[in-house]
Amino acid sequence: MAFGRTYNAQNVDTNKGKIFIPAGDYDVQIVSATDEVSRSSGRDQIKLEIQVISGPCKGGKLYYYIVDDQYADQKIWEVLTACRRQIPAQVTSNAFRGGLTGRLRVKNETYQGEQRSSVNYWLRPRAGEAAPAPAQPAQDLPPANPDDVPF
Repeated sequence: MAFGRTYNAQNVDTNKGKIFIPAGDYDVQIVSATDEVSRSSGRDQIKLEIQVISGPCKGGKLYYYIVDDQYADQKIWEVLTACRRQIPAQVTSNAFRGGLTGRLRVKNETYQGEQRSSVNYWLRPRAGEAAPAPAQPAQDLPPANPDDVPF
């Protein structure tokens, strides 16, 4: 028996898997830092994938870009200060790896007709304030099976 189905776009939730993050302050964890080239400027950049680690938006993802331009030093300082890390003399994407946690403020905006959430700015820790605890990996997910290939 072969799979045969008439596709019906009305059965598709295009937002499935996306969590809309309302404007506000959130505990977050940097889950990846990758080296890329900016599509708009052609400059080197670091792309941070950030995940909300507590509250009703837990699991929501945001992205933050540090482009190698005149604003890079400010952005590096803001992120690493919010995550209670010293800034190395030579900054690479490695400086943002290791599950860094911190707090940031999210803003909502409309971009190309679509509502989206983005990082407004990183929040500096108050004196004596502890860093948010890193997120624990989900325990109820089955281990990844290399034979499961999505089509």
